[in-house]
Amino acid sequence: MQNQVTAKLTEVQGSCLCSEVQYEAKPPFYHETNCHCSMCRRSTGAPYVTWFSAKRDRFRWLKGKPQVYQSSALAVRMFCGNCGTQLAFEVNDSDEIDLTTGSLNDPSLLPPR
Repeated sequence: MQNQVTAKLTEVQGSCLCSEVQYEAKPPFYHETNCHCSMCRRSTGAPYVTWFSAKRDRFRWLKGKPQVYQSSALAVRMFCGNCGTQLAFEVNDSDEIDLTTGSLNDPSLLPPR
């Protein structure tokens, strides 16, 4: 179920801290959540990470390419190789990509629900 704000979005954009890696995603957006699993906590050094999901074919890198870390046998995490910002999480052979809400240019557009 989309809220009124996400229903009106046509796209969102985000980047890492140094702006060397930038991306764009288009709706539908879903799974706006805080994850506190041990892998998310350790990869961010924080109590949790806030994510949202998008369809892989509705997502693209606009500038640069992230470094990829195989964090488990099932998934990879993507981050800027220059500044270290964690940007994305992708399960192998999935049709969706999870993006860090904090890397959005306007994180208030997709708050956790």
